[in-house]
Amino acid sequence: MREPACQRRTRCGDFERSVLRTAGPNALVIPRSVVEQLGLHVAGTVQVRQWDGRFEQWDVARRVHLFYKGRDGVFNAVVDPAGTSLKLGAIVLQDLDLVIHWTGLDLVPRDPKQVIAEIE
Repeated sequence: MREPACQRRTRCGDFERSVLRTAGPNALVIPRSVVEQLGLHVAGTVQVRQWDGRFEQWDVARRVHLFYKGRDGVFNAVVDPAGTSLKLGAIVLQDLDLVIHWTGLDLVPRDPKQVIAEIE
């Protein structure tokens, strides 16, 4: 029996290192090569605004189960057709309660014992 795509693991060390080199996205953005490698389900599109103001239609991968430093969540991911890096946007960082370490070189849980939900 084939293991569900959302439970398959992949080695994304190169993607992890590139996460902190980006600023601005609000969603999870993954390269098409990762979608294909993991066999993720693509359904629908989203309008993406590029850095120069242009708009493009990109695919959306559904139900991406993301694990990072003891935290996990299920997200829809915008599929970058030519991308080579994984981008964790503000929505993902907030949901997993991750912050950028003061050195600027790592993402860490705000509280290592638990997720803190801000309600106001």
